Amino acid sequence: MELTAFSSARNPVIVTRFTLIGLTLGLLLGFVEAPLRYFTPVVPISSSPGADPVIFFLAPLVNLVFMGMVGLFLGWLATTRWLFGFWKSVVLGCVMLGVAGAHIGWTIHLLQVWVAELDVIENPRAPLLWFAIVFTVALAAAGAFGGYKLVKWFKS
Repeated sequence: MELTAFSSARNPVIVTRFTLIGLTLGLLLGFVEAPLRYFTPVVPISSSPGADPVIFFLAPLVNLVFMGMVGLFLGWLATTRWLFGFWKSVVLGCVMLGVAGAHIGWTIHLLQVWVAELDVIENPRAPLLWFAIVFTVALAAAGAFGGYKLVKWFKS
């Protein structure tokens, strides 16, 4: 059996772990995003909720699928031979946390503007800033508090 850039001996285990982490992270993101969207009114002077109560079902479901796909892609990327290095799984895990931080940052950013200000969609600075902050903090925490244990967990 020849190993190529698209296959690895540990392919199913690593991809499954990244996917499960992504699914769990997506569910947690949905539990954070749903109250943000429901209890923040669309018009700041209004006291009515900004979304229907169905957001408590839809936000976790949509975030579960989104972060599951991100975890699947990053898990596949961790098993390829294109990325080398001892810490590649930890860095890709921090990328997943950065994507989650960017998603929460984008949600908070969209909730802070008026409905009429549609130029917020053209401004990508807020999610990129949140991604950079969360990624840097996660990578520093992984390096300082046991990145080697995480590497062993992703290698088996």
